[in-house]
Amino acid sequence: MLRSAFVEEFQFTYILASPPFSLEELHDLLAAVPTDPIPPRSLSPVLLDLREIHLNRISEVDIRRHTMRKSALDPRLTSLPVAYVVRDLEDYSVVRMAIMFSELSQVSDEHRSLITQHLSEAVAWLAQLTGTGSKGGAPRLNEAQLRAHMQTPG
Repeated sequence: MLRSAFVEEFQFTYILASPPFSLEELHDLLAAVPTDPIPPRSLSPVLLDLREIHLNRISEVDIRRHTMRKSALDPRLTSLPVAYVVRDLEDYSVVRMAIMFSELSQVSDEHRSLITQHLSEAVAWLAQLTGTGSKGGAPRLNEAQLRAHMQTPG
């Protein structure tokens, strides 16, 4: 399950993945964005929080299939900066493999991605890209604040 919210103060979209999760659902979320014209919020950087799920069930074949489907989407959507927050090294490896495959397939640019186990690092990276966040110091946005923005699935 994916839930999302636009975080106004930081100008990025927060997406929280919870069980059950599939790459098809992620693709469907991207494919649902209207493209003529694309709403400005849909072109904002993304924080994809994967800490509630295990990615060990996603295979190389799944990643390849997802990348091929993604290649048919508007490049403005597939080239957005994305900060991935993962739970452990195993999930880090799966996301890294997906990013590299996407780069090699010329679907997205790996330099527009960050993988971390720390929410604060992801928020700081996105705040640097958007030029937003707390004035006069490190950006501050905690998990409770992010989840308060969440839309209930429906």
